[in-house]
Amino acid sequence: MTTRKQIERGLEEIGACWAIRSDKYIDPSDELGSKPTYHVHPDREYPHVMYIMRFESLDMLWSWIAACKKAAMGSNHQVVCWTGDKFDVL
Repeated sequence: MTTRKQIERGLEEIGACWAIRSDKYIDPSDELGSKPTYHVHPDREYPHVMYIMRFESLDMLWSWIAACKKAAMGSNHQVVCWTGDKFDVL
């Protein structure tokens, strides 16, 4: 189980940040019937409302953070993608 402290450290390491708050919520702009999610700005230098990523669980968010770190270590322009059960680098 991933802890909130690990997530916050990981977000800082990859240059991301929480969008508005760090708990699950439904944004007023989310469509009707949406479930609460964690909202993250992938680039804390440009925290724009149009660039918010939503995660259903802290484990899913941790998977994205790990994939971003892995992509940053690569030499090519690598893409982080959802593979159905986790994020990975392609």
